[in-house]
Amino acid sequence: SHPRQFMKNFGVVLRDSFDDAHYNRWLADKGTDASKSGISILGESGVRNEFQFGSWLERVPVLKQTQKHFTRFGNRMRVDMFNDAKNAAKAAGKPLSANGLEGIARTINRVSGVSNSKATDLESLLMFAPNFLRSHIETIGAAVSKGGLEGSLARQYVRNWAALGMATVAGVAAAQ
Repeated sequence: SHPRQFMKNFGVVLRDSFDDAHYNRWLADKGTDASKSGISILGESGVRNEFQFGSWLERVPVLKQTQKHFTRFGNRMRVDMFNDAKNAAKAAGKPLSANGLEGIARTINRVSGVSNSKATDLESLLMFAPNFLRSHIETIGAAVSKGGLEGSLARQYVRNWAALGMATVAGVAAAQ
């Protein structure tokens, strides 16, 4: 939801893809609190996801760096979104309880494609990236059914998706 943060992280992760020490220092400094509250850290330092290569593909140099960029970029974005939401609540004079921080983490995980529940075997068989799809369905459900900060964040991100979708359609239509 922050284009400048997106571009900054995209560039920084280019370095992170080749410099494990830099990424690991950042993760230890910025990611520890977020992870303790429930933010998913994916990749070699965390859990694997459905978009990660398995077995021998990880040994191919270009694919290995691409995979590192993808997972580390997602980790940076999740941690930054979490820290931004936490700092905004603090600046508004509403520091969050542990439950509030966990709610933010659940919402950010869902928005970034990390589902709170696991796809069934049937979903895995029939769909590409079923957990990613499931996470977005969960986000829409939270936007409709949850109150408080968790529901508010979910509604904010659903509005962002809708705006991005409309801008994309308008851009494609204008280009034709």
